Order: sequence, then structure tokens, then C-alpha cells
Amino acid sequence: MSQLNEIELHNGVIVPEFGFDAEHIEKDQALDAVKTALHSGYRYLSISFNRSMEHSAADAIRNSGLYPSELFLAGIIEPGRDDKAGVIHDIQISLRLLEMNQIDLLMLRSPDRDASHMMEAWHGLEELYKRGIVKAIGIDCMGSTDIENLLQQAEISPMIGRIELYPGAHYEEELAVAGDHRISAEGCLPRHTEQVKQLPAIRALAAKYSVSENEILLQYMKSKKVIVLWPDPVMPKDNFRLTDEELKVLNYLKLNQQ
Repeated sequence: MSQLNEIELHNGVIVPEFGFDAEHIEKDQALDAVKTALHSGYRYLSISFNRSMEHSAADAIRNSGLYPSELFLAGIIEPGRDDKAGVIHDIQISLRLLEMNQIDLLMLRSPDRDASHMMEAWHGLEELYKRGIVKAIGIDCMGSTDIENLLQQAEISPMIGRIELYPGAHYEEELAVAGDHRISAEGCLPRHTEQVKQLPAIRALAAKYSVSENEILLQYMKSKKVIVLWPDPVMPKDNFRLTDEELKVLNYLKLNQQ
């Protein structure tokens, strides 16, 4: 799959349209996974901010022969961090461990509780952006109501909104809100997709094209014209396309489950 396609965010930052989602990689597999991803051709890495992953990512990047400027690196702030100063402090530590002076994208994950608690953390992201420590800021898996509430109180609008996107997911409102506010949409898979892959329509399409169920999910995500984050460190092949009728079937599966 080509890494040449890129998009421009509303603040002018350029993002590859396809990236490796390393967030759910097990700690003992992180180093090999990031090494494989870089060797396979990925230049967009999305990692979790924990000490094991930060060390593994730094080692893999250092040994890849690539300059940090050749990569697009993203990370996520968990919703448990409510204070602005704490968010700033944590990111400064993470950057030292990553051996970097700047991160390309920092995202705030949707809270499991009252969304009002997320604003101090968002203001921390805004401050990091103003200082030039972060090139772009975004939101991760927030519902449309939370997005609207954040926008009402935010000084700086998110540049990217990450959405779980697959047949059966309820993502249309989030895509619509993102589009209304010039937030570039980014699709990802949930950690557990086995139930989705067992849907008869997906299995039938995989058999028809002699590909895996994962590759059907990938083509579905790409059809939505979003940035795609993919959980496999080996760059997938891109040698077929689903027809419009087949995509309609997958869309119907989504609508049928609401």
C-alpha cells in the first residue's frame, strides 16, 4: 500500500492517510511491532503513552535509520488526567523518553464519566499546541454530544477526530459533526473485532476475493474517505476494491443493528 497519499489538516499540518495503530500492542511485543511497521513502510505511528511503549518506540525509531522529521507520531491522553499542568508535565516526560522535542499529534480520549471533566485536560493540549510542543491536537472516540460540548468551551478546535469505524458501528453523527467543524475524520478498529468479522456478509466477501476478513474491513474503512489507522504492523496489500453494491450491503448491516 502506498504511503504517498496525505491530507492537510485545518491548521496546515500534513498527515499520511494510512497509519499503524500500536496502542493495543502488548508490552513485550511493542519493540518488534514498531520495528516491523517502520520496515514495512508505515510513516504514521499512533502509540499509547506508557513508559514501555515510549522506550520501545524510541529504540525502534533510533535503529530504523529514519529521521524523526520523516515520521508522523501521535499519542493519546487518557481521560483520567483532569489537570492542565499535569497533562503538560506528563507530555514533557514522554517526549524525553521518546528522544524528541515535538510530537505531531496529541489526542484526548473520550471520558467514561461527565464530559465536563475533560476540559482542563483539553486546555493542557491547547497550551502544548501554543508552545509548539505539539503540532496538532485532536479527540479520540468522542460522541457527537461531547464533541459539541468541547467545541463550545475550547479556544482551539480539534484538527482530527478519531472514530471507531466498521460495519455495525454507530459513527454517522460523529462523522457529520466532524465535517461541520472542519475536523478531519480518522477511522480505527476497536480492540476486539472478532464478532464483526464473523458477520456472514463479511465472511462471504472475504471468500469471494480470497482475502482475510480484516482486508474487507480495511476496504470498508477506506470507502469512507477518512484517515485510516490499521492494527497490523505489516502493511496490507491493496489489490482489490469492493463494489458500490457490496459497500451498500455492509452499510445496511450497520443500519440493521441500530
